[in-house]
Amino acid sequence: MNKVRLILPVILLLAGCSSDHTFYLPVADASGVKVGTPVEVKGVQIGMVKNIELSGNTAWLTLGIKPEYPLGAGATFTISTVSFLGNRAITVERTLAGTPLQSGDSLQTTAYQQSVFTGVDAAKVDSLVRKIGEAGTALIKLLEPEN
Repeated sequence: MNKVRLILPVILLLAGCSSDHTFYLPVADASGVKVGTPVEVKGVQIGMVKNIELSGNTAWLTLGIKPEYPLGAGATFTISTVSFLGNRAITVERTLAGTPLQSGDSLQTTAYQQSVFTGVDAAKVDSLVRKIGEAGTALIKLLEPEN
């Protein structure tokens, strides 16, 4: 019984220390964003997308941000394509601009899609990546030995 009394407070302490701050970000277009998409500042991951919900014409991303990375109300968010394969990241700039945000706040800014392919629609890139993946799968099946 003494072991339980010693271990339980340690477990509770560790569980309480690991929780991220939660912020809600409205986006005009959440194409390619999924639960687990990283949130980054200057290439350093500070959190990730925890949930995505649609409300009217707006997609709302629930962001889990590590507590050691404070955000201000003036921070700007961009959904960036970070690879030719269409991988996305939420990039944050001006992180400390404006009034400090508290966990649970809804952000007053809207994040927009930014493609690595200037002038190319992100939805078209998604479609192209999907088609390339399907073609690759078909090619692999063709090359597999028959049993």
